[in-house]
Amino acid sequence: MPALNGETRSRIGQGLRDAYVESCDAQPITDDQIQLLLRLRQKERDRRRSA
Repeated sequence: MPALNGETRSRIGQGLRDAYVESCDAQPITDDQIQLLLRLRQKERDRRRSA
């Protein structure tokens, strides 16, 4: 998987925030979404440790 530099990640993140901020802010985060975010965070930590 190709790595994205910081500027690219920032631009993608800002674009997603701009697109979804109004529709998502009014809705609570579901338990499934929380679990998904926690698994993603753990995967990020594992990758950093192995690098």
